[in-house]
Amino acid sequence: MRTGHGPNPDSPLRLRAPADALPLLHGLLDETVGLLSDAVQELGVRDAELKTLITEAYEANYRVHSAWEIWRHLNRQGVAVARCTVECLMRELGITGAVRGKKVITTVPDASAERAPPPTPR
Repeated sequence: MRTGHGPNPDSPLRLRAPADALPLLHGLLDETVGLLSDAVQELGVRDAELKTLITEAYEANYRVHSAWEIWRHLNRQGVAVARCTVECLMRELGITGAVRGKKVITTVPDASAERAPPPTPR
């Protein structure tokens, strides 16, 4: 009968890390790191291809398409890509769709000019 908490010391399910398992773990770790570095390189190549497709779609549509519209355009063309990926790559490219509602400043004040007096005396 057990008296304490935690796993039973006689249970075959008890976790143990024998010294014989360390070389195996190091081998798995090296293999995993190799696979991850290959995956990162493949992502870089895919991102470069997607950036050219995004730029082409953006330019072809008068530079007004948003990320959602470019994402739809690419999927219609048969390029399977996530919308969030298109958003990130557009952000890296520094392109945005048409922005509505933003005020256009047509007059730039001269800093050296004298300011007009206030309309009410103080």
